[in-house]
Amino acid sequence: MAEVSDRFIAQATGHEIVMPDKEGKHPQIVVTLTAVEGPRSGRSVQKYLSLHPNAAEISAKQLRAMGWRCNDITKLEGLGEVKCQVTEQMREYPPGSGKMRPDYAIWPLTTRNTLRDEDAKKFADRFKALAIQTKDNVIAVTDDNRALVELPQPQGMNGQSDVGSPGGADF
Repeated sequence: MAEVSDRFIAQATGHEIVMPDKEGKHPQIVVTLTAVEGPRSGRSVQKYLSLHPNAAEISAKQLRAMGWRCNDITKLEGLGEVKCQVTEQMREYPPGSGKMRPDYAIWPLTTRNTLRDEDAKKFADRFKALAIQTKDNVIAVTDDNRALVELPQPQGMNGQSDVGSPGGADF
């Protein structure tokens, strides 16, 4: 399995349906994805989605993650109306060639559920007994264990900061 080299938030900003020009080839949908958050913001990549029978279901799921809401593959209504999570992996293409190229997997952008105000009291009440039970285990803050105010930047193999680089800490 290929290693993830980058992650970013993007939205579809264009697409094209490409019909095969050779016998035995299958149609593709080429989607342009533009990063909308983080250090890659404004940069665009192209995702090739195959409509080969072995790949069409995965392609359809990725189109849905980018906002496609109708059932007409030629219209792609809604594509680009939502942001999505994109992971970049380097893959050998064509297989056996030794040549590497980026490939992108598209995922729905999910958010973590946060506590609503009306549920916060129920949540606190539910864990109050546990908090009381472990009160004697509270750690006092001292000069020896005080947390840093500013965290150090991650360092790469050459001692340089990894921030902003593929595989770095910010994505």
